[in-house]
Amino acid sequence: MKTKYTPLLQVKKNLMQKSERVVQSIHAQLDKMYAELESSRAILQTIDTPSSGKMAELLQAKRLLTSQRVIIEDCELHIVQIEAKLKEAQEHLRFAMIEYEKFNYLEVQEIKKIEDAKKLQEAKDLDEVALMTFKQPTRYKEEF
Repeated sequence: MKTKYTPLLQVKKNLMQKSERVVQSIHAQLDKMYAELESSRAILQTIDTPSSGKMAELLQAKRLLTSQRVIIEDCELHIVQIEAKLKEAQEHLRFAMIEYEKFNYLEVQEIKKIEDAKKLQEAKDLDEVALMTFKQPTRYKEEF
């Protein structure tokens, strides 16, 4: 049943669904960054540091370790940024859900009001029909 709130409810529902999709995409980004961080840490663990050898090899190993640590720090920074974006998106989703529920409640109340008015009108119509079809009993004089 359509009410004056139906178009607004549809708009609020679309906004809520859009917010849900944004939250899901941010979750996917976060999962991707956690996987990248995990693989970077695994790579860091596999890097061997030479205990002896030429100075160039030692410096090369040190640069490799430093660059891998920078990659890990970069991943951690991205994770912090994505988590902040996720909190913001979740707050926006919460607000959109509240707005949707408000208009949904208003629509349900409007539908109840319309149904109650219809029931009242039906009752009045039935009463009117009953009055029109009611035949008053004729009084017979009793003759003895």
